[in-house]
Amino acid sequence: MSEDRQPLFSLRNVRKGFGAEHVLRDISFDVYKGEVLALLGPSGCGKSLLLKMMIGLVLPDAGEILFEGRAVNSLALADKIELRRRVGMVFQYGALFDSMSVRDNVVYGLREHYAKTMPEEQKQQRVRSALEAVSLLGIEDLLPSALSGGMKKRVGIARTVAVQPEVVLYDEPTMGLDPISTTRVGQLIRNLAHETKITSVMVTHDMKLAFDEADRVLVISEGLVLGQGTPKQIQEHHDLRVRGFIEGRDPDWTEEDVQMYGVP
Repeated sequence: MSEDRQPLFSLRNVRKGFGAEHVLRDISFDVYKGEVLALLGPSGCGKSLLLKMMIGLVLPDAGEILFEGRAVNSLALADKIELRRRVGMVFQYGALFDSMSVRDNVVYGLREHYAKTMPEEQKQQRVRSALEAVSLLGIEDLLPSALSGGMKKRVGIARTVAVQPEVVLYDEPTMGLDPISTTRVGQLIRNLAHETKITSVMVTHDMKLAFDEADRVLVISEGLVLGQGTPKQIQEHHDLRVRGFIEGRDPDWTEEDVQMYGVP
C-alpha cells in the first residue's frame, strides 16, 4: 500500500487480556479503503476478538482503534450506531434467525437502521439486490433449515451488504463448508470488494482462501503481528514462526530448520 494513503482503520499498540491471560500483547496495523485483508493465525490468538474490538463491541485494555481518525471507544452512542451501519459483520455461524424466512432475515438490518426513513418497497428492493449479488434470488420464502451450509453463509453476507456498508468484517466465512462452497464464498467476497468497493477484513484459518482472495495478509500469533504483506510476501516470509505456521510445521525447530528458514 502506498504510504500516502490514509487508512480507514488504524490499530495502534492494542492490548487485551482476560485475567492472567494476555491474548493481544501489542497489535498494530492499518486497513485501507477497498482492500481485502486476511487475518491468519492459530486458534485462540485473538483474531475474532479484534473484529469485535474494531466495531466497539469489546474494549481494549490499552492502545487505540481509530476509524477515519476517530477513536472508536470514545464515540458517542449515536456515532457508534452510525459506525455499525457503515461497518457490517458476517458472523462465523451465519447467525440467521431460524424462525424467519430468508427475506425477513435479509431485511432485518434495514428495518433496524431505517425503520422510519426508508419505504418498505425500497427495503424489499435492497433485499432482491443483495440476494442477486450472492446468486440466491428465488429462495426468499425459504427458512434457514431448508438451506445448505454454503447458502446460509451467503444469506448472512446478503443480510450484511443489504445495508450497503463501507466495510465488511468476516469471521471465518468458509468454516465448515465443502471445497466448492468455500471457493464460491471466497470469490463472492473478492467480487463484492472489487465491484462495490467494499473494504473487507476476513478472519480465517483457510490459507488457500487468504492467499487466493486477499490483497494483503497479516499473521497474528503470540499476541503480536508476526508478519504482513502480499500473499506472495507472506509465503516467502523470513520469520521462522510465520513460515512454520503457513507450512504447518511443529514449533520445536531443529537446527536444520533454522539453517533453512533463518531465525525469527
